[in-house]
Parts: sequence; structure tokens; C-alpha cells
Amino acid sequence: MTKKKTVLLIFLVAFNLRLGISSVAPILATIQRSLHLSNFSVSLLTSIPVICMGVLAFLVAFVQKKLGRNKGIFLFLLILGVATLSRGVFNSFLGLVVSTLLIGCSIALIGPLLSGFIKEIFPEKAGLLIGIYSLSMGLGSVSASSLMGPLTRYFNGQWSTALAVWGGLAIISGFIWKLLADKTTSPAASKQFGTSFFADKKLWKLALFFGIQSGVFYSFTTWITSALLSKGVSPIWSITLLTTFTAVQMISSFLIPTLMDKIGTTKQWIICCCCLLGSALLLIFANRLFILVISILLAAIATGGFFPIAMLLPIRESQDASQASIYASIVQAFGYMIGGITPVLIGSFIDLTNSTASLYWFLLIGAILLLVVGHSLESEETDGKQTRVSQSNNH
Repeated sequence: MTKKKTVLLIFLVAFNLRLGISSVAPILATIQRSLHLSNFSVSLLTSIPVICMGVLAFLVAFVQKKLGRNKGIFLFLLILGVATLSRGVFNSFLGLVVSTLLIGCSIALIGPLLSGFIKEIFPEKAGLLIGIYSLSMGLGSVSASSLMGPLTRYFNGQWSTALAVWGGLAIISGFIWKLLADKTTSPAASKQFGTSFFADKKLWKLALFFGIQSGVFYSFTTWITSALLSKGVSPIWSITLLTTFTAVQMISSFLIPTLMDKIGTTKQWIICCCCLLGSALLLIFANRLFILVISILLAAIATGGFFPIAMLLPIRESQDASQASIYASIVQAFGYMIGGITPVLIGSFIDLTNSTASLYWFLLIGAILLLVVGHSLESEETDGKQTRVSQSNNH
């Protein structure tokens, strides 16, 4: 298979990795009213898949060894599709939770396997491919968030049927992957987890960085619509702003990793994104629509930059495709668990305080933590480079 077809295949698979999550956010208030759920309960519908993406990522090495990378991606695309389709039939809260669990499990395994695929096929262009990966997921998120309103109206208010529609795309994508994926790229065996992985301080920092940026993103997408409604913004404008956030975040997630290969250092880009995220704190004080739009755009650019940086770092640290999948799985495991718990905590604070201000303050705290952890990672990277140069000169 040619490299262009391979890029399109990566794009197609990645497109499906946020549909099951992003399609819920625009109609979260509708689901809450329909099923009479608390803020804590409804937040589980976006948090559970993220937590699953963390917990189940530990099985990547096992899946890679038993099934191979390509078969694993095919199988879990089918599970992702079937779970999403089931929402049209099992539309109770329990049914939504079960489907959400399966969606999260599928994404947990597809993501790291796809990172290993990128490492093997495009070892010298990982930044560009992670940009394409991120762009595709962003397009999926935009499609889901922007079309849920029209789809729900098309199905006469049946939000469960509108949610189920996205499952068909995952199943079709699975069979396209099965037909086109180059079977020779799937490794016969893979490295297993060992104590050496968990003793690596940098790996823990990568996981923490991934977790904080994940928590910021999922908390924002889960609660921003409710936060805007509480400020008197109309439902139509609230969904429009969420869609705008997702669209800008998508563009940023492609441009920033692409520019990183040519301009500046990782540290400089992290500082830039942290400043933008901190500036989004204007949301606390803003009531005018113009200021709200500016704040959301700043947050979108920042979160769009953080995700590909967090995805790219484990790939750069790994030595081969198999190790890249394992590194990505460890980082995403702990990172997504942190990211998945965060929206639930925010929801609990909103219930306790009867105010959405908790969301805004978390953006500032997240920006500060990402700056500290990112600076620490860059310092280690610089020290490592200096050590290697010194050793080279001594030889």
C-alpha cells in the first residue's frame, strides 16, 4: 500500500476515536432532563470513556502480542461501532453507561496501536502524522458536535437514535482497514511491561502532562455549554460556541505539531499554550458574547496544541514501533484516568457550589501545572542532549 493511502487510512481510523464522546456533549442537557439525572450522573457519560481509555490501555501489549496491531485495530473498531449503534436500542441510563464503557475500551486500545503503526511506517515524520491524527479526531469531534442538533431534530427529538448513527461509520471504517492495512506492519511479538518502565521518572511526567491536558479538554467540553447557559447565552449560541471551540482546537492540533518541526522548542510551545489557556480565565468575568467568544478561541488554540504535544512526546522517546505502542499506552493509561476523573470532580463542585466558576478556575490551575511539568520535561531533555554531546566530545 502506498504512503498516501496509509495516511488516508490513519485519518479514517482516527476520525472515529472521538465520535462516541463528542456526540454526547451537545445534547447533555437534553439527556439530563430526559432521564432526570444529576450533574454528577450526567458527567459520567463523558468521563467513563476517558477513564476506560486509561485503565484498558494497559492491555495494549497483550493485544499487540496476541492479535497483532492490524487485527487489534480491526476488532476494536467493530466493537466501537456496535457499542455506538446499541445506544439507539438501549437508551436508559444503564444502557448508555454500558455502551460508554465499551466505547472507552475500544478507543483505549485503538489509540496506542495506531501510534505504533505511525512509528513504524513514518518514523521520520511522526510530528506531521500526529498532526494529521489530531486533525482527523478534531474533524470527528466537530462533525459530531455540530450535527447532533440537526440529527436529533431529524429523528423527531429521539436523541438516542441520533447518537447511534455514528456507529455505522466505525463499522465501515473497520472493514476498510481490514481490506487496506498492510499486514506486514503488524509485529509478531511485543515487549511487555516491566519494572524498568515504571521506574522511568520521565514517563511519569509524560503521563501527568497528558492527564492534565486531557482533564482540561474533557472538563471544558463537558461543562462549557452549561456554563454558557448559566451566563444567559441562548442554547443555539452555546452549541455554536462549542462547535467553534472544537473546530479551532482541531486546526490548532494540526498546525502546532507541524510548526514544532520548524520553529521553536517544545518548551516554548508549551509556554505559549499555557499563556493562552490562562488568558481564557476571562470567562469568569465575561458576560458579553464578544468576550466569551475570544476566551473560548484562546482555550481552543491552547488545548489544540497540548494534545499533539502530549501524543508526540512518547513516540519520540521510544526506539521502535512496538515500544512506541507500549510507551503511548502507559502515558495514555495514567493520563486518561486523570483526565476522566476531572470532569466528574468539576461536576461535583458545580453541584456543591451551584456555580460553574469551578470550571474557569480549573483552567488557570491546569495552565500552571502544565507549565511546571512541561518545563521539567524540557529541562531533562536539554540535560540529556548536553550529556550526549559531552560524551561524544570525550570520545
